[in-house]
Amino acid sequence: MIPRDYQLDPVRDFPIHVDFMRLGAGAQIRVRIPIHVRNADQSPGVKRGGTINIVEHAIEVYCPADAIPESIDVDLSGLEITIQST
Repeated sequence: MIPRDYQLDPVRDFPIHVDFMRLGAGAQIRVRIPIHVRNADQSPGVKRGGTINIVEHAIEVYCPADAIPESIDVDLSGLEITIQST
C-alpha cells in the first residue's frame, strides 16, 4: 500500500488521517521522486563564479510499484559553465 493523501492537525502539525492506495502485483504507478543535487561546490563552473539554478526539486516517474526509487541523485562535480544565447 502507498499513501495517497494525508491531513495534518492545523495546530499541532500531527497527522490526523491518511488515505492509502492498494496496488496489485505488477502494478505501475506515477509518482514524484525528489532530486538531490550532490557536489555542487566541487563543480568547476561554480568554482569559476557560476551559479546553480535548480528549477525542479522533484521529477515525475512511471515505475513498478515495488521498485519506486527513494530519490534521484545528480552529481555536479564535473560540470562546466555553459553560455546560452537568446
